Amino acid sequence: MDNTTFIDSMGHHVKHSTMKDEHQLIRITEKTPVPKDIGKIVCGDTNSNILTFETNRYYDGVDLFTKRIKIIVRNELGLFTEDTVNLQYNDELLRFSWILSDAVTCKSGIVTAAIAFIGWENGYKYTCKSLPFTIKVENSLDLDPSLDPDQGPPEETPEPPYKNWFTDIECRLQELERGSSDLDQGFANLGQDFKDLDQGFSDLKQDFANLDQSLSDLKQDSSNLDQSLSDLKQDSSNLDQSLSDLKQDFADLHQDFTDLEQGLSDFETEPIDFSDGWTDPEQP
Repeated sequence: MDNTTFIDSMGHHVKHSTMKDEHQLIRITEKTPVPKDIGKIVCGDTNSNILTFETNRYYDGVDLFTKRIKIIVRNELGLFTEDTVNLQYNDELLRFSWILSDAVTCKSGIVTAAIAFIGWENGYKYTCKSLPFTIKVENSLDLDPSLDPDQGPPEETPEPPYKNWFTDIECRLQELERGSSDLDQGFANLGQDFKDLDQGFSDLKQDFANLDQSLSDLKQDSSNLDQSLSDLKQDSSNLDQSLSDLKQDFADLHQDFTDLEQGLSDFETEPIDFSDGWTDPEQP
């Protein structure tokens, strides 16, 4: 990928804005941001100024794209942090932007800021910070809210989200977000598990129905086998009777042959008198 093509961080925990920086990128070299042509920033501006930074994606072998990027700000209100937006990346570089809130521009003068990459690396808390840089907030006219009929009563200036131990807080927030994501995934997996369990019960019910049918078929087969064995036993009995009858027929046939043989023997030994019962014709 060339160094002019950047990809939005889809699915990454980063805010987005439709604002586009029309000024020069602030290049971070060796942890040193150098703001040059960044345009005019006026006291009282609220979320109307965007600064865009560019830095190497990898620092000492760590992928900074995987970290949360914060802007540490110090002005008359104290020390606080702000989020970055519109994170983009390619194989070598990162780009991200900072939209200046009213806490940054509440007073004219010099505002000091630094960039922090915060997260986890190999199971340990990780922070990589830039050197401080300054931006100038130009003076302007302020409108007293009490003079504007459309405004409500003035409120005390809110304190910025000042944190002395912001690294620990941000890591805890990131850990909570990761836990919330894991919890959501866990609920999704649990829903799928219940769906799979319901399908499993349905399959088990079908298996029991199939088993019951198989047992019924087996019972019928057993009944058919019993009938077949009974028929086979009857056929065997009938065969035995047929064999007995055939044996008797052979015995009778043998006796008939014996009687015939005896008859033939008697016929050969006794002369036959052909005149017995016959009268010679009278001579003329």
